[in-house]
Amino acid sequence: MNLAEVLFSAAVAFLFWQKKLHLRFPAMASYLALRVVSAPVLFLLLTAYNRTNLLIWDEAYFFAFYAIYIASAILLFFICTEVFRSALSGFPGIMKIGLVIFRWAALVSLIITFSTSPSPQGTHDHP
Repeated sequence: MNLAEVLFSAAVAFLFWQKKLHLRFPAMASYLALRVVSAPVLFLLLTAYNRTNLLIWDEAYFFAFYAIYIASAILLFFICTEVFRSALSGFPGIMKIGLVIFRWAALVSLIITFSTSPSPQGTHDHP
């Protein structure tokens, strides 16, 4: 399945650049590039760990995976705003109001996410 995803992402990226859509949707172009580049890198790190059992490869995979995950989440936010702007480009007033509401919703989501996440120390009481 990973190979199919990489091949599909590469095909979509190729068509995306061929149609010059990267000029209109730069966040989507960055996301596709990230997917195409990151999948083989993560696969190689995982393979290196499985072959050698060295902890350094496991840690490298861990940090690379979560860095890519965070970058993907950020890019997905910008992709949503690009699509929103593209869909409402004919209505500039609605687009401005919608972007303000969209940003506030994203901020509230972040606040709720970080306020409800457990602390690294745990939630048990210390005497």
